[in-house]
Amino acid sequence: MLTDKGMAAASYTASAGVVLAGLSLSEWGFIVGTATAVLTWAGNMYFKALDNRRKAEEHQLNVERLKHDRRQHDRPHDPERRQTPLDEEEADE
Repeated sequence: MLTDKGMAAASYTASAGVVLAGLSLSEWGFIVGTATAVLTWAGNMYFKALDNRRKAEEHQLNVERLKHDRRQHDRPHDPERRQTPLDEEEADE
């Protein structure tokens, strides 16, 4: 014999089966289309968030590189510092 919980579960399952069996093809199309649209939106939002995070990290690295370059440029000239080929090219210009 089924318990009250079992009877309720069986009742809801049978009701859901009757409702689903009674849907027309166009109603199924609407349900599947809506579910596809929602899943596509959720997927796009997820991957856009990943892309935004990647771009923010790239931007932060670029800012740090530019700050480093600026500090190198603003540093006073040290005659004891060894010249690099890049420094020599800049001096020729």
